[in-house]
Amino acid sequence: MRTSSGGLPHRRSVRLTPSSYRDATVFITICSDEKRCTFGRVENDHVLLSPLGEIVNREWLRSKTVRPDVLFDEYTIMPNHMHALVCVPTADGSRSSLASLVRGFKGAVTRAAGREVWQRGYHEHIVRDERELEIVRTYIQENPIRWTVDRYHMGE
Repeated sequence: MRTSSGGLPHRRSVRLTPSSYRDATVFITICSDEKRCTFGRVENDHVLLSPLGEIVNREWLRSKTVRPDVLFDEYTIMPNHMHALVCVPTADGSRSSLASLVRGFKGAVTRAAGREVWQRGYHEHIVRDERELEIVRTYIQENPIRWTVDRYHMGE
């Protein structure tokens, strides 16, 4: 096993090559630290955001102004995770990347909250076609309705 300069194990990236993301819409999931329900709660199939959830929402919306080249689509903030669809251009000379978008967003939320907010990393899935895009959009929109059977539901 390779180690970092600090002696810790070096984790190999599971990310695809940058060309795999070129003009692709990506479905991302970002989880709260230890999947704690700190972003809010679900009542009557709607998410009621906590003050921390409001920070998450504000910083996600602010990401649109910070990165005007990124196409933001559907998103939802759940009690312990969030889902979003984004398209980050990867043309030559572009400073944007999916990883830098997520890193910047997570960092902004953490700074605003003044404490650790996120679990390490994030999950991504490249959306392959229009049919899949509609399926993912519906999944994101209906996520609060399915909260009690959601794989991230840890109890509130």
